[in-house]
Amino acid sequence: MQIYSKSSDFIWNYSGLFFKMAGQLLLLPMVLSMLQDDLVGLWYVFLAVNSFVTTFQAGFGPTFGRNVAFCWSGSTAFLVEGAPKVDGGEVNFPVLRALIGSCKRIYRMIAFAVLIGVASLGSLYVVSVSEGLTPAQYTAAWVVFCIGVFVNVLYTYWDSFLRRIGDFAGVNKAIIVSSLTQIAVIAVMLLLDLGLLSCAVGFLVQGLVFRFMCKLFFFRAEGMREGLGGAPTPTRSEVCEIGRALSVNAFKDTAVSLANYAVTTSNTLLCAAFIGLSESSVFSVTLQVLNACVNLSTVALTTYSPSMQSAYVNGNKELGRKLAGKCLVSFYALYSVGFTLVLFVCMPVLGLFKPGIDSMPLLTISLGLYLLLWRHHSLCATLISNTNHVPYATSFVFSAVLGVALSVVFLILSGGSVLGLVAGQAIAQLVYNNWKWPHEAGRLYDTTYPCLLRAGVKAFTARFKRSR
Repeated sequence: MQIYSKSSDFIWNYSGLFFKMAGQLLLLPMVLSMLQDDLVGLWYVFLAVNSFVTTFQAGFGPTFGRNVAFCWSGSTAFLVEGAPKVDGGEVNFPVLRALIGSCKRIYRMIAFAVLIGVASLGSLYVVSVSEGLTPAQYTAAWVVFCIGVFVNVLYTYWDSFLRRIGDFAGVNKAIIVSSLTQIAVIAVMLLLDLGLLSCAVGFLVQGLVFRFMCKLFFFRAEGMREGLGGAPTPTRSEVCEIGRALSVNAFKDTAVSLANYAVTTSNTLLCAAFIGLSESSVFSVTLQVLNACVNLSTVALTTYSPSMQSAYVNGNKELGRKLAGKCLVSFYALYSVGFTLVLFVCMPVLGLFKPGIDSMPLLTISLGLYLLLWRHHSLCATLISNTNHVPYATSFVFSAVLGVALSVVFLILSGGSVLGLVAGQAIAQLVYNNWKWPHEAGRLYDTTYPCLLRAGVKAFTARFKRSR
């Protein structure tokens, strides 16, 4: 069956994003004002470590998620690339149950591998950048944070599954409840003067609540509990066979996730290592606010992805072309508005709570333009990946390695200027990725990139005329 995105899906996605962003913006002034600069910088190092370790599962999430959407649309087999075309088929619950079993098995292995890595190498890094702090200021927080990372990875697939069957209401209800819970926990603990431990406990609680609710809503989907309950238990060989079939693209997606990490979040680690925790807090806050802007601008992509994947399985290329164009137009429009608000409103307001946060408008502008270009070609790559093809993995990895190398060189040559971080990454992406994958996205839908944009404008214009 074809999955269609509804107007209510946008409402729920924007609502969930609003609560998530509002929670971060509500907590940010409190964290900035109640934690010393070194602890703020260290917390962002924690988050950067979390972003790094989750990349080892992030590649499997999109791959399993795509195949859940294919299966929900009627597909009965899993291919290394692409998917068998169907024509409005019903859900094959035995196949879906085998897919879920394979996913659980793989994520157990990933979660324990991540825990070992974080507890060893992650601890060494945290200690190395915390020379100005006493162990009592961060040890308990780091232990709780490691547990939170493990739990998040172990059960992270439930929200991906829920999104891919089109239940955005359930996902965003989970986001809202878990975000409110995190705000309450951190606020109370900060007022009790528990320092960095407050942020770590809030991180753990938020992850537990979010994953539990996503699993609950997944099994509440129409026919899900009965269908999976009536399906035969998959054999070990079936589970392993699915894992082998999907692992090829999963490892490619993991490589892409690592590359995306290197071109964004790794800069926080480089900043802390080359410049210092206090300076890295300015960079990290700016990046966090701009990333919120990026997330806002890609809501259309999140909402339409299940429909585009379903359209691919059902051979409806015209629907896919229209939805891809709407994703692109929505991205440009929302990012432009969001970036303007960040530059002229958000950063100056944050400067009232922590003087110096808004002291580098040039950093905000250059980082904002860089994220625009990077997210633009990443969005186009996601459009391609909706067909279960990942041809861009090699170029993403190469550009990421080049970007990190150039950033280190520019940091040294500039005497530790954070602008060197942005310049190194921007040059590496402009060489190839920024133009290649928009071009390939157009070819995917038998058209050109400018024509995709026109299709998006036409679709939005027609909808606006109908609503008048």
